[in-house]
Amino acid sequence: MELVNQLAEELLGLDEWCRGARRITLFYWVAGLFMAWQTRFLLTPDGFAYAQAAQHYADGSFGLAVNSWWSPGLSWLTVPFIWAKVQPVFAIRLLNVGFGWGFARGVGALTKAISGRGWFGGYLLGLLAALVIFPRHLTPTLVISLHDGTPTINSAARYANLWSGKPDYQAMPFKHLKFPREGRIWSWEDPTETLGGFRPRAVFEDRTWFQKKLSVIIKNLLAIPSALKTTDHFGLISVGLIFSLLCIFPLRQTLKTWHGRLRVWGLVSAFIYMGGYVPSIISDRYLWPTLGILLALFVAGPALRSQVETPAGASARTTSPTGWHWFLSRFHLVFLVALSALLALSVANEIRLLLKPDGDAKYAVVLKEKGDNLKAHSLFVSNKLRPGLYVTYWAGGRFLGEVTGKSPNEIAEELAPFGEPVLMIFGDPQLAEALLNSQRFTLLQMRPNRFWAFQTHASTVPGAAEATGHDF
Repeated sequence: MELVNQLAEELLGLDEWCRGARRITLFYWVAGLFMAWQTRFLLTPDGFAYAQAAQHYADGSFGLAVNSWWSPGLSWLTVPFIWAKVQPVFAIRLLNVGFGWGFARGVGALTKAISGRGWFGGYLLGLLAALVIFPRHLTPTLVISLHDGTPTINSAARYANLWSGKPDYQAMPFKHLKFPREGRIWSWEDPTETLGGFRPRAVFEDRTWFQKKLSVIIKNLLAIPSALKTTDHFGLISVGLIFSLLCIFPLRQTLKTWHGRLRVWGLVSAFIYMGGYVPSIISDRYLWPTLGILLALFVAGPALRSQVETPAGASARTTSPTGWHWFLSRFHLVFLVALSALLALSVANEIRLLLKPDGDAKYAVVLKEKGDNLKAHSLFVSNKLRPGLYVTYWAGGRFLGEVTGKSPNEIAEELAPFGEPVLMIFGDPQLAEALLNSQRFTLLQMRPNRFWAFQTHASTVPGAAEATGHDF
């Protein structure tokens, strides 16, 4: 316990920009830039949209860049990198490293504002959390933005309830096959164009819709601990949230001091923010903006010496923790050291995953190579949306969406209105074998048991089944 006390006191008591702070800052930038390089080809659908918007701004194609969904700030910041010939996805990754550093500085400042100390602990946890957060998503949610003229928490809430409660996103409007607007790769560059005949609905429009919304709210409330758990893998963030709630009681006493009112403000802000997503969709990255507040509250802990406001110039009177507050203070020290250690382990685990031969980062390199090998083609479709989109992005083509057919004839009929796109099959050897034996598809490329690319033919082409491709 003595070691725990010593470590916790260092986290709480070190001054700003001490030698330890400079060292962990250097570590953060080295690790962050390494992660950015390892994930330079790792896309997400939302990240793809921001990267494309940035490219349109850089090219001067404002009619394609401006839309009613994606906020422009990230894309604007990416434009100078594109002008400097930096690949857009890598540019956003580099920006994320800087955002993470700013995030940590904010956590440290808020920690000190709440408790009067603890800057170093807040800064350290902020850096570690940033290294866990930013490699996972190309566009972590950290801002409040405007959509359709309405302030929302970086979610088009007006439309999100169309598919809320359906985590697999099956049969959702953005999966329907559709030609993107000329100059765009996929219609998700402006998701409002994917809605088709779908329309927003009011919660009280009818009983069925109201029951669905209640069900979604309950499911999302139960999903919050799991979403918070993705940061430290052991659920200590959720434990800390309950701990921080306990630390504000007795509430009347807490509200008497400026530091106490800041604690209450932090908790109320976090709960309001989470509540904004509960009626629609809960995702780990949607809750990350609350993480900075929560980390500051965790480091601040209980009011170990409850400050009593005194007239200007007079010394502050303090009281030592007793009873319930003494228990909270002991728990706080153990919790703080444990959370720091677990976040450090999570960072190590993220680096390990980036280096795995079969990990997402390495798979992204393979998808990049597939796209480079298909640059001669312009129109693409896939049996799996995400990898198909990513290959299309690197090929510089246009992506129709995800096919639903399970046989060559069904797929051919589904693709009939779209000419002769390249059909990409991921991880379905049986379907690929059936397509190889169909005269409606010609094999272009393959990676045994994992990837096949076929040229679709609008009509039967004799001998097409005998065409061969190459392994890459």
